[in-house]
Amino acid sequence: MFALRDEAGGVRFSGVSFPDLVRNTLGIDVPEDPRLVDLQGWVLAVSMTEGKPFGPYVPEPTMLSLCRKTAKAIWQTAAEVRSSATSLDAVAICPGFHPLCDCCPFAEDCPKFRGLCVADPALEQDLDDLIDLKSRRSTIDAEIDEREERIRRFCHLSGNRTQWLHSGLHRFKTARVPGRKPLDPNKLRSALSNYLDAPIVDAVLAASTGIGADHERLTIVKQNPGR
Repeated sequence: MFALRDEAGGVRFSGVSFPDLVRNTLGIDVPEDPRLVDLQGWVLAVSMTEGKPFGPYVPEPTMLSLCRKTAKAIWQTAAEVRSSATSLDAVAICPGFHPLCDCCPFAEDCPKFRGLCVADPALEQDLDDLIDLKSRRSTIDAEIDEREERIRRFCHLSGNRTQWLHSGLHRFKTARVPGRKPLDPNKLRSALSNYLDAPIVDAVLAASTGIGADHERLTIVKQNPGR
């Protein structure tokens, strides 16, 4: 059976089946037998002038099986916590990054972000300043792109593609720069497959693949302890 709470925590429905829950919230009749449900996914691309749907996308068997196993594990874990068979602190969490973490209302005390507490006003100021500088850098980069495009457009409209232009205090011009020539691994694999067996091709590509040096990435999230 299922229950549903509103944003304030009040119980909207309790002890209802999933079809009843869908019917009460969305006004959609869902069959009691899940085997009679046709699951489809659609992507709606919306622009300023039109909207275009793409689909349907049906569940991939392997991913659907994984989702079912995950749902079963979550359900069983919730039941164990309710019955005190498992403590909440012992529940496994996903340690990786997820884009929804930044806007999650429970992120402040989520066990994923447990760590050492440091009390340093100067450090807090440095973190705030760094966030502000990165935000301004994004704005400045966008302004640079806009100004460059405007001046390039002026050069094109002037009809001059090779000579310098003089504005009085500056000289400027545009020039065609050759594009990069990256190695396409898929095309290389296809070409090598015409002369070599697949295991040899894999070995050649693996031996020719370089890995960049490790680097540290600093992640800063503005917290709201009072929320």
